[in-house]
Amino acid sequence: MRLMLHIFKKDVRRLWWAVAATLLLLAALAHADRWRADWIVGSTEGWLALLLPLAWCCLIALAVNQEPLVDDREFWMTRPYRWPTLLGSKLLFVALFIHLPSLIADAAILGFRGFQPLAYVPQLFWKQIVLAAVLTVPAMALAALMKNIAHFLLAAILILGAAAYLAGVADPIRAPWIPMDEVRYSLAALVLALPACALVLVQYARRRTVPARIAGTAAVVLAGLLFGYLPSTFTNRVRAMLYPAHVIVVHLSSSPQESYPYNSDNGSGPVQVGLPLTVSGLSATSDVQFGRPTLEIVGPEGQRYRTPARSASRNFATIDLDAYTNFGLQNWLVLRLRRSVYDRIKNGKILVKGICTLALHRQGETTWMPIGASQAAAGIGRCSTIVEPSNLYSDAMLKVLCESPYAIPALTRVRLWRPETGRVWDHRLGDGGTPVSGPRESWLSPLNRMNTHFQLAPAAAANGYGQQWLVPRDALANGKLAITPYPTTAWAVVDFDFPDITLSDYVRPPAR
Repeated sequence: MRLMLHIFKKDVRRLWWAVAATLLLLAALAHADRWRADWIVGSTEGWLALLLPLAWCCLIALAVNQEPLVDDREFWMTRPYRWPTLLGSKLLFVALFIHLPSLIADAAILGFRGFQPLAYVPQLFWKQIVLAAVLTVPAMALAALMKNIAHFLLAAILILGAAAYLAGVADPIRAPWIPMDEVRYSLAALVLALPACALVLVQYARRRTVPARIAGTAAVVLAGLLFGYLPSTFTNRVRAMLYPAHVIVVHLSSSPQESYPYNSDNGSGPVQVGLPLTVSGLSATSDVQFGRPTLEIVGPEGQRYRTPARSASRNFATIDLDAYTNFGLQNWLVLRLRRSVYDRIKNGKILVKGICTLALHRQGETTWMPIGASQAAAGIGRCSTIVEPSNLYSDAMLKVLCESPYAIPALTRVRLWRPETGRVWDHRLGDGGTPVSGPRESWLSPLNRMNTHFQLAPAAAANGYGQQWLVPRDALANGKLAITPYPTTAWAVVDFDFPDITLSDYVRPPAR
């Protein structure tokens, strides 16, 4: 124990300047996070959230390389150092100068934002476990396999660059109303963390550098492939097994009694076709969120057209087939086909088959609050409102911000009610935000945030034709907000197979 503390104190004396630098970065990030009032991070916080993990990785590499493990001519190998003592000193250094300050900063942010930190101890410690799994333990493993800090930095930059690319592949559009794929993230983190732990132990105990490097490279590649290219149908089926729903069946309506009201066959360009659906097995009290379907069309002559894996990052002009669901008073499976593809198959019998993911939600308790208040909302966290004045880019708006150490339900309804007239303006959390340039991830924050905006206008403008979404300014005097969460209760993956469809039967001819 005394030797472990001796090595620890020696590392502190040599690396105090690096420790101070990371603490300053952490303090700046905590200050920016403490004042943020939007789900999108500002440019300062975004860059700090990117630089701080890199600084932590460099600090870990500097500490590990005080006694390098790769070479066999280091002085410390001739001294009576037992490997558990050396490893324990490095773990103590990481715990005291990375995890403990991060834990204190998270607790301070919660306290400043109106939360009692002691009530969220499990969430605070869970965040530190995640930080260890995806950052500190892999950084220790990488540092133990590198000869010096220069080699470590080059390898770290390559890995972080590949991670940034794969994040864009797996999640090209990050929006608060789109549920995060926890299965994908968890599998990738598990595949990264477990081999990293094993590599740290093996390298300190045996110093098998070449086999460890091969195993580490394989683990990083496997984690990257799982994160970037694991089919969403697989992760959705895993979620459906973990949180199963009742049997849900999707049928094609018996006949095309009416066309999809937003079809776009104008005689040129892409064609939009809506297929009417009947969904059975849903509870009357369930609120359902349908994911983007994965779909294939088999033409009359055996032609096959499939929806692209990630159409959000591609030019629509190059896509033969895309599909989405439109569920409301009438349920529709909407197909968007390139003109040449539609003309080729529109009059023949085709087969439409695919897979769609359903997230089932239940209505939670409604919390009523006056305008200008900040209070706890059941099932959500703490919500507050503020009137933002008009500026060069937007009119005046009423912002509703909710934040919580827990995940906020993606489908949370926010209604503004005017008692004098009974008029209601209906929004959902997550449909508003201020776009910024630069990094915008906030994974180091202990809080989840979502917000929405009600656009304000003078009474005359708000009551004009086609301006029903505008809120008169005088409605804020006695107006009240009703906030209702819709937490996810179950998942389902529905397979459908619709044979003998003639697309032209579902599309009105273009107007002459």
